[in-house]
Amino acid sequence: GGAYSNHLHAVAAAGALFGFRTVGIVRGEELSAENPTLKFCAAQGMMLHFVDRGTYRRRRDPAYLTELQERFPGFLLIPEGGTNDLALKGVTEVVPEVEAQMQGLPDFLCVPCGTGGTLAGLVCGLRGRAHVVGFSALKGAFLREEVERLLKDAGCPHANWTLHTDFHFGGFAKWNAALLDFIHTFHRQEHVPLEPIYTGKMMWGLWTLLQRGAFPTGSRVLAIHTGGLQGFPVGASTLSAQE
Repeated sequence: GGAYSNHLHAVAAAGALFGFRTVGIVRGEELSAENPTLKFCAAQGMMLHFVDRGTYRRRRDPAYLTELQERFPGFLLIPEGGTNDLALKGVTEVVPEVEAQMQGLPDFLCVPCGTGGTLAGLVCGLRGRAHVVGFSALKGAFLREEVERLLKDAGCPHANWTLHTDFHFGGFAKWNAALLDFIHTFHRQEHVPLEPIYTGKMMWGLWTLLQRGAFPTGSRVLAIHTGGLQGFPVGASTLSAQE
């Protein structure tokens, strides 16, 4: 992942908690003293292996993946974004947890999307009993095809999902002053911190849909906060608008 990857952070923490070795394949420069994510990963015992951008672009190349397995034998290789068949199975466990906490399922479950694994996993777990609404953090409609592929590979024929691709604010890790103002206001009013890469865009999109009357009156709508705050430990107030 990148230098602020949520998945590197989570894998490093899991390795320290459960006692297994971890290696992070990191795009970019060596460990920076200002990078809280990589500092945390190193402190948890993760071995950080840095690669240049040209090498990183080969991350889906079978030959390169074989090279990594040979360099780090005995490791389970987790793809960028953390999405694979095991990830979808893990996400399905969210469904009974939601059902127990809410004493029944909501009508709509909203999630931010990067690689589509969370959305696809929820669709599989719900088995048509509620509708999943995804908000893409990336520019482009290609993610819809990826989610369809994930569902097909997992044997989940359900069509109870929608993906919105028009709330990306220019692309992955892009934002502007309007989104930051929304995040600050939401935090102040609801006491729930957001970040501008995933959860902020989801909540902006959800708020916009609510204003448009996109959900039937009386619907129960659940927004799932997928984290990501670790990349901004001092709070979103330190962020500035991008050009």
